[in-house]
Amino acid sequence: MLKFFRTIRKRLLAENKFSKYVLYALGEIFLVVVGILIALAINDHQQYKKDRGVESRNLQKFSSDLTQDSLLLQKLILREQHIIQDIDTLFSILLANDEAAVMKVFEKSESVGASSVFNANTGTFDEAVSTGTLQTLLDDSLRSDIFAYYKRAKNNLEDKITDHYQTTQIVPELLDIVGSSRQAVQFVMNAVNPHLEPLSVTALLENPDFNKLLIWRRANSSILIGNWESFLSENARLHQRIREELGEE
Repeated sequence: MLKFFRTIRKRLLAENKFSKYVLYALGEIFLVVVGILIALAINDHQQYKKDRGVESRNLQKFSSDLTQDSLLLQKLILREQHIIQDIDTLFSILLANDEAAVMKVFEKSESVGASSVFNANTGTFDEAVSTGTLQTLLDDSLRSDIFAYYKRAKNNLEDKITDHYQTTQIVPELLDIVGSSRQAVQFVMNAVNPHLEPLSVTALLENPDFNKLLIWRRANSSILIGNWESFLSENARLHQRIREELGEE
């Protein structure tokens, strides 16, 4: 093809047909420009298809992560609701001054020492940010929502604060009050140590530190449940948007 154009150019110059040569040269330039534009358009189209594939795969992985987050949040909420029920049972035993239920007091006290933190599945988000593939997402609003969800999940100050109080205040005091009792040894080791003081419902009822522990642990449960329910709502909204983007809704 290039040899063909070169032959025409030489013939026009040899025949001294300058005006026709100029027209030919302009036509040749036009063809070159058109060829470049077509090549760029093909390249852009291929890159667009590649980006859409990356976008779709990321959204599918986000959808899977959000499903796992939702299941975990529901499990955590249910667990804290059970802890609240156990604490309410403890208060009922104490207020009834039921010494016959002292072993049940120890069993339910286990819930008071339990601690939970929501750790979101951030693998897809971390990878998409580090590789820059999150920028392939065409919907700027959806991208902002994804950033907002994972920023909150990574910070999660509510869980960190309550967990810190739980592990540094509630658990040590609970062990001091309940963990060194005769019933504790019996429950954990299935043995009897007569040298240890037994638990007393009356003593626990009159112990302000034990009552404070129950009150604060119940308050922590309410805070955690409220935080997780808020996460669950945000999770559902984001998941709905992603499914719509994937054409699943």
